[in-house]
Amino acid sequence: MTATIGTSANLNTASETLSPISVNSTTATTLIAAQVLPTEAPRIKVWVYNEGNRLLWVRLYPAPDDNIARGIPIEPGERITLMEGSDIYTGEISGIMASGGARDVYVTWY
Repeated sequence: MTATIGTSANLNTASETLSPISVNSTTATTLIAAQVLPTEAPRIKVWVYNEGNRLLWVRLYPAPDDNIARGIPIEPGERITLMEGSDIYTGEISGIMASGGARDVYVTWY
């Protein structure tokens, strides 16, 4: 079956959720690896949930590039839709906390 969101479609009929990802404020962490195209269906919807007690910065570039706290801010306890429909991004998604120790982050996608 095909899942369709907006103008985009892939073959996933159920969402995928990663185990908790431990993210700290000193070293950026990969939240989702870059996709291998054309062998993988593109992600057409991605949610990120910050279970921590500090601001999480989500970045649309690889974690090894830098450890700067910048990008898309996600407040503690907040879940955001990072991308949906035709806003398809196939590169790596990384994250870093604004301050404090390691906290759990969850990523769900179709």
